[in-house]
Amino acid sequence: EFNLPGCNFTEYIEAPDYCSGCEEFRDAEIGNVECISNPPEDDTWSFTIKVPNQNSPAFNPLIFNLNNLTLGGSDQYSYNENHIIGGFSFNPPGCIVFGLQDPNNLNCISGFTICPPMRCSEDCDLDVYVEEMECIFDERMQQYTGYNVLVDISGINDNEEKACISYSFSELLDNPIQWGALSNGLWSIGTFDSDIYLMVSVCPKEEDCPCNDPACNKIIYIPKPNCMSQQEIENREQDDESEKSNRFDGRSVSGELLVIPNPFSSDEVLLRSTMEQTAYRIYDSSGKLIIQGEFKGSIQRIKLNISQGIYFIKYTDNNGDISFVKMIKL
Repeated sequence: EFNLPGCNFTEYIEAPDYCSGCEEFRDAEIGNVECISNPPEDDTWSFTIKVPNQNSPAFNPLIFNLNNLTLGGSDQYSYNENHIIGGFSFNPPGCIVFGLQDPNNLNCISGFTICPPMRCSEDCDLDVYVEEMECIFDERMQQYTGYNVLVDISGINDNEEKACISYSFSELLDNPIQWGALSNGLWSIGTFDSDIYLMVSVCPKEEDCPCNDPACNKIIYIPKPNCMSQQEIENREQDDESEKSNRFDGRSVSGELLVIPNPFSSDEVLLRSTMEQTAYRIYDSSGKLIIQGEFKGSIQRIKLNISQGIYFIKYTDNNGDISFVKMIKL
């Protein structure tokens, strides 16, 4: 919590999954995923990796292990240098899971999943981007039951082509499940309840999905978002209550009003209040009033049909002071 005179901000900061118990791999740089043309029809793909380590001397650099957990095999590479990892075939299609390990600290392990680029084809203009992931909340069960993926598809000739959508739970795309066919545009795909590997293939419009010989395709690994369950909300409330004894300048540092989740991507959030009655006003970053309301009790669910950006909730805290909570719509 940031507690300034007349202005209080309360935020949760959660570490991403990539942050492991060791620091060696937290600054790993992975990129330049590209197709390498080897005609005829023997294209391969590669990527680059660099793992910074300020403790590695230049004259005798330390090394790390890069383990191919999908195809098998392990190689050692030096810290602080760019390495090209390649020679991967497009057949069979699929993504690859790698593990990073420090040989001097075997408990220092991290991992990442990388998917191939599109083939080296001048005839393929397909672009697919994941715009956001939206958690699905079940009102009756009072918990999150899955998520949808909002994807932006472009580069398809809508008069002659369509995008066949399929997904798999395995990086090797085993037993793919056909989801449907789409055209250019912004689409919501789901509902899913675990990590998936999404494949978008360009197919002739007259053929059924999956088509026999897709002109091009794109594979995207989508990890399941951390949707907060009702039990997790209650556990977090208990943790917040246990912090109420902490005081700073005569004011509670536990936060009388919380937004759950924050940041958020859906059109619905929970307001959790420690006050008997809470009156609030929500403003955008320009100071325009968006919505106002009042509720009794500890939990209030509100609908927010707002665009991406930063917003502020203004309320009066238990000390009678005007306070603010910053909220971020992704």
